[in-house]
Amino acid sequence: MTTIEEICGHINGLSPEAVSGVVRKALGDDSAEVVAEWEAVPMPVDSIGTGTTGFATVRGSATVGSGRDEAQWSVVVKALDASTDKGVHGGDGSFNTPAREIGAYRSGFFDLLSDGLKAAPCHGITEFGGVVLLWLEDFSDAVETPWNRDQFLSTARL
Repeated sequence: MTTIEEICGHINGLSPEAVSGVVRKALGDDSAEVVAEWEAVPMPVDSIGTGTTGFATVRGSATVGSGRDEAQWSVVVKALDASTDKGVHGGDGSFNTPAREIGAYRSGFFDLLSDGLKAAPCHGITEFGGVVLLWLEDFSDAVETPWNRDQFLSTARL
């Protein structure tokens, strides 16, 4: 099984072209050009959910705007073992599997939600060694940790 450290090494070795779409979505700027260096670091959190390999924070910079100013960007990568086909109750994979979450992001389902709780925006989906990487909005700097119930609910409604 691929570790989150191996996944970070893979992300650190990607080409600027491979991450440019993710960075443009994260910055909301279709003209952003990725600066060649960024860093993926494992997040010190327990992996939750069936098939979750781990989480990483990826940070870098890009040039943006007509003046080609430098902007910082960051995303959270959630790594999911795509080969996991057992649900939490040992079933055939119909409930709480990575395929279900991946499929919801790929279909654009989460983008259709208008009120109430929402999923973190996804800026891209890639694969590496049987692991699917969800490149998600980074909310880690939004509020000091540990979060209370109201902070979790407020963030989920963004």
